[in-house]
Amino acid sequence: AENDGKNLYIYPQGNNFSAGADLKLLLSYIEDKNFHDLENLLKLGQQTMLH
Repeated sequence: AENDGKNLYIYPQGNNFSAGADLKLLLSYIEDKNFHDLENLLKLGQQTMLH
C-alpha cells in the first residue's frame, strides 16, 4: 500500500479484534486528565507504526 500510494484498511472479521493498544489505559489517562502520559503513549504508538 505504501509503495503504491494506496490506502490500507485493517478491520475485524471475527468476534475478537485488537486495536493494538490498551484502550482502557488510554481512557483512564483521559478521565484522569493525565495528558503527559497520554501524549507519551500516543508518541510511542506513532513511533512503533513508523518503524
